[in-house]
Amino acid sequence: MSTYIDQPIDDHAVADIIERLCVQGYKKAVTAALLPQEQVPFARAGFGVERQLVLLKRPLDQPVPKAEQRLRRWRRRRLDQVLDIDHAAFDDFWAFDEIGLREALDATPQRLLRVDTATPPTGYALSGVSRDRAYLQRLAVHPGSAGTGLGTALLLDALRWMRWRGADQVYVNTQDDNERALALYERNGFVPEPGGLAILSKDLP
Repeated sequence: MSTYIDQPIDDHAVADIIERLCVQGYKKAVTAALLPQEQVPFARAGFGVERQLVLLKRPLDQPVPKAEQRLRRWRRRRLDQVLDIDHAAFDDFWAFDEIGLREALDATPQRLLRVDTATPPTGYALSGVSRDRAYLQRLAVHPGSAGTGLGTALLLDALRWMRWRGADQVYVNTQDDNERALALYERNGFVPEPGGLAILSKDLP
């Protein structure tokens, strides 16, 4: 099993977490995506890089083109269909379960979950805003709809909503080998941040 550590902490706190996880019977600890400076206490405790991510940023100071495809807002009571998209788009390591998706929905004071108009939907974007910062928390398109422009439509729709909500910059991360996603973001004004992010892990005794 694995558990997730989602905040920067010091050496003492990392040691305490490892001890508690061992007592509870966990065999592996996995962090959230961490900035380089946040990784230091975990590396000192024997954590290694599990997956590497690219962190990208885009300013929202200019108008964003309107999405060319119709989209609709999605409600929490139908998260099963969103999870179906997610599991088709990502491998087991990255795919959300229901708890992870609900945590993402609650991660920011303002959020928007949008899907396409197909029945069932084939793509979704989850966006969040906290003060002047926005986060594209998830963008997923079913492989059967790849190349249709749906990813671009979901992204532009999210950017317009973030700007309308008063954010002045938006962040997104993606796997360093996800060439399609990286091309989409860079084509729409995102620039990689130095250092990126990493998910770290440690096998427990």
